[in-house]
Amino acid sequence: MDIKSFQLGPVGTNCYIITKNDKSIIIDPGHNDERLLDYIKKENLNIDKILLTHGHFDHIAGVDMVRDATGAKVYIHELDNEMLQNPNKNGSALMMGMGIKIREADEFVYDGEKIDFEGSDIEVIFTPGHSKGGVCYKIDDAGVIFCGDTLFLRSIGRTDLYGGSIEVLESSIRNKIYTLDKNYTLLSGHGDPTDIEGEKKYNGFFRA
Repeated sequence: MDIKSFQLGPVGTNCYIITKNDKSIIIDPGHNDERLLDYIKKENLNIDKILLTHGHFDHIAGVDMVRDATGAKVYIHELDNEMLQNPNKNGSALMMGMGIKIREADEFVYDGEKIDFEGSDIEVIFTPGHSKGGVCYKIDDAGVIFCGDTLFLRSIGRTDLYGGSIEVLESSIRNKIYTLDKNYTLLSGHGDPTDIEGEKKYNGFFRA
């Protein structure tokens, strides 16, 4: 399994392309960046799905560009679907007057769902708090969790935007991430990778 990352857009959102065999999945294409399409074309990738960790503008802005170019279906938690076409809810209205809207998702994901990816399971972990419908995607075969803006290297996602709650986010991190029985690598929506044990020991917001 190969994982390629791109830093996109005005706030440096991490977008990931996961490839196994002849299929690929994109997580959080947050900006209309031609590098994504160039890479897809160069590597002759068959993009199967676009998985969204949540509905903020910096994670969704490039979705329609990739969807139209590849025919991939878009997946998001139902509670964040309302953000896709609402700039006030996805935060883009606050960012220099941008009004980002994308078409609705094709499918909803739910807590505990396992999405088959070429024989590997991508497990959905419902982690609200940064938004109402935030999720992480765990791949045991690769030992990684794509955690969006739930948890960062020594930091956490902000909770002052639509749908945010510091109490709910704390519960998600403590009860859904810190309780996992393996020290997964955490690939966040912004910044460098980290891991669960490091965050349990050193993250000053919610130490285990």
